[in-house]
Amino acid sequence: MPPLRQVKRYKTNCYKNQPFVSLFQLKFQVSESETFRIKLLTMENETNNSAQSNGKNCLKKTKDNSQYREQTYWEERFQTEDEYEWLCTYNDLKDFIKRDLKKEDKIIILGCGNSTFSSDLCDAGFSNVTSVDFSTAVINAMRKKYESSHPTLQWIVSDVRNLKEIPNNMFDVVIDKACLDALVCDEGDPWEPNVRTKTDVDSTLTSVVRILKPENSAFISIGFQQPHFRKRYLQFQGSNYGWEQNIVTSNINVGMGYFYTHCKLNVINESSI
Repeated sequence: MPPLRQVKRYKTNCYKNQPFVSLFQLKFQVSESETFRIKLLTMENETNNSAQSNGKNCLKKTKDNSQYREQTYWEERFQTEDEYEWLCTYNDLKDFIKRDLKKEDKIIILGCGNSTFSSDLCDAGFSNVTSVDFSTAVINAMRKKYESSHPTLQWIVSDVRNLKEIPNNMFDVVIDKACLDALVCDEGDPWEPNVRTKTDVDSTLTSVVRILKPENSAFISIGFQQPHFRKRYLQFQGSNYGWEQNIVTSNINVGMGYFYTHCKLNVINESSI
């Protein structure tokens, strides 16, 4: 196995329009005998609307990337942050969305945060959208923000690792936009993730399958994690989610480059119909 080296790079100032990377990994060939694997875990780009020119809303540098999976970190962050878009926007994804979703689909967004993605979906004609997050602060804020302009949007406090507030077989499409990225942010060796990460991701995916309708439904994962490693979770050994043979990944050619993974639930063997 090639050696794993992690390179840290920190934001030193709070300037508007200055992107930065907290911890990143790229894959590149250094020589015939050595390959460095560097994996981007979190990227925060201050071109977002929440970054003000006076710098007052500029986020503090996180001490450790593992904070991105902790509820206390998000509750504190959402007390002062109004809006933040992770990875890419609806416009960057609209061709995939229009291809894979129907306007009448019941859609749920995991770990919605304060992104405009849910309202953007609604504006595009997908009016049946539910958004969940384990932060009470952000769900209350989003419900208040959109109650008049987007009254059909639903906002629910729920932990993606169990989604206990969501009934079985309720949705046509489940969308993860950087939520799984947060869960794997301190996985350790990506070839052999630590037990906590594997347990959290498996619990999340098991909950996703539970709330999806058993026929013609799909899980869509949008993230930065390299497809090879994301697919290892989606086809986790010992689990049977139902989409293992129906996973298709596409490149999202914006920013630092992201990935759109479509997992079609295949409870019924279509070849036998």
